[in-house]
Amino acid sequence: MNDKPKVVAWMVNYTPFAKESQADIYRAEQQHKQPLIRLSDHEAVREALEVRIAELALDAVGLLDNLIEAAKVLRKYEALHRAKGTADSEAKAEINAELATRFEATIAKAKGES
Repeated sequence: MNDKPKVVAWMVNYTPFAKESQADIYRAEQQHKQPLIRLSDHEAVREALEVRIAELALDAVGLLDNLIEAAKVLRKYEALHRAKGTADSEAKAEINAELATRFEATIAKAKGES
């Protein structure tokens, strides 16, 4: 008796097994050499990935908003330190300016402006 499960179809993309026989593909799966997915499971996997992508997109918007706020705060502190006019406050202003510049570059990149 053959204890190999009956397989209707497998999704095998970009693998060296694409031209191999079904038996070779089955062996590869059993040996964990190549991730294979039953076509019947493909829809569920696709739907789960779409949900996760949507969640990450929402997270990205929140993170970008936080980064924008942080850059504004750093620019405010930069101005306050520069207004003091001391050597120590000037050094602090420069640190705030450098961080704000880095944040602003990241914001511009995220918005497709750079």
